[in-house]
Amino acid sequence: MKKTFRFALTFLALANFAVLPCPAAESASDKASSQKISSIIGGSAAKVNKLDVEGALKHVHPTAYSEYTHLPQKALVAIDKKTLLEVCKAIFPSLRIRVGAPQNLKVVVKGDMAYSTYESNERIGDGLPMMVRRTEIFVRENKEWLLTHSHRSILQGE
Repeated sequence: MKKTFRFALTFLALANFAVLPCPAAESASDKASSQKISSIIGGSAAKVNKLDVEGALKHVHPTAYSEYTHLPQKALVAIDKKTLLEVCKAIFPSLRIRVGAPQNLKVVVKGDMAYSTYESNERIGDGLPMMVRRTEIFVRENKEWLLTHSHRSILQGE
């Protein structure tokens, strides 16, 4: 009887482990995608600082991009890439925006969608530096990662 009971308990314990969800390991493809998106983010910041607006916005989705910001707080804005480029080319030189390297960068890839979260020190002209938290959503189309949504918040007291 004890052997049967022990066998039943062992079987139940193993059966539970077989069906319990476990965190999936990041696939090699997801890891490569995460590294690519991290590179896009870092490269875009460097290009903004060089006033290479086209380079900085290279990975913005051509027709499906929106952003939300509180610099000061504004409503969600959808804008096509061509218009975004024209606006940024017109105002970036006079604003003298400086963007620091991403800090605490995290990228999560789920199939053909990914999101990133990070902070960066930013300065507009001679203004005080401000810490900005960003959340960005990317989609993969034709094997290329494109930024489809961006949200920025100024962290208070930073």
